[in-house]
Amino acid sequence: MTKEEILNTVVTEVTSLAKDQATSLLGSLSVDELTPLVQAQIKTITDPLEAEINTTSSVWVKIRNRLYITAINNAVTSIVASIQSGLVDLVKK
Repeated sequence: MTKEEILNTVVTEVTSLAKDQATSLLGSLSVDELTPLVQAQIKTITDPLEAEINTTSSVWVKIRNRLYITAINNAVTSIVASIQSGLVDLVKK
């Protein structure tokens, strides 16, 4: 075996091991663990919308942003369910 073949073999094995461990860890996440993670990411989207509501004088911008924030916040449950479904599928592979 050449040095490159050995290196490729080692990299392949390490990558496979890391993927297996990540899959195992992620597959065990519960709704209670996923929800705060999703909410934190959603906050990065809704905070600028909230800031615009507080700084604009446009009624339409305020209404639009409130609708966006409401729709986004209502999607948390669906997003978590989708993530869990994807993780379950990943674990099954």
